[in-house]
Amino acid sequence: MAEQLQKLLQGPAGIPPPGVEPNLLDPPNQRVSGQAAILICGITASIALFMRIYTRVFVIRKTSISDYTIIVAWGIYVGLCVICWLGNDAGPGVDMWNLRLRDFRRMQYWFHAGSIIYGIPIFFIKASILLQIVDIFVPNRRNDPMFWICHTLIWVNFIYYLIGSILEIFACRPLNKAWDPLITHGSCMDMFLLNCIASSVNAASDIIILILPQTRIWRLQMPLRKKLAASAVFLFSIM
Repeated sequence: MAEQLQKLLQGPAGIPPPGVEPNLLDPPNQRVSGQAAILICGITASIALFMRIYTRVFVIRKTSISDYTIIVAWGIYVGLCVICWLGNDAGPGVDMWNLRLRDFRRMQYWFHAGSIIYGIPIFFIKASILLQIVDIFVPNRRNDPMFWICHTLIWVNFIYYLIGSILEIFACRPLNKAWDPLITHGSCMDMFLLNCIASSVNAASDIIILILPQTRIWRLQMPLRKKLAASAVFLFSIM
């Protein structure tokens, strides 16, 4: 039984098309480009964070909760980059018939782990943006609608991403069916439908966050050129 399992794990993860021989030793892959993308994104995010923290601590000499939430987001994002690196190492851009089943199972495991963690840094990033909008536009006015809109959005996103992570964890029964193709018993939720709903909610909150500062910028008493410049800065920074 153990020998059969090992033979199965060493074999291809998918059936090749007619006339195609599986290449399990050195298949064409996108490992280098995947590693480059992870490094570029990680380094860019780290440089942006360190520039912000340096400016807040040594130039402005004033920090706020939004600075701490973005640090938390960065820390979790670094962990997510590690998970992506491990998943990328398993078999990036490889046809199923050129990928060993053991590597496919390992890739699925890290993909599942990344899906669970993915929403957590996004929540902290959005929370940091919303808290910074409050600091800039309504620092001392709790009776202002924007204050309550921002804080409501923070809690809505918190609940949304918390539920999303829990659903990803318990999507299948047994749990390891989510990443192990050798488990044929049990059942899984319709993650395609859940992901469609999640994408819609995520896009809606992003649009609201984009619009919020614009509603105040265009009501300011200043020249059109300055309004356009300020609007562009907020659009670029949020995007």
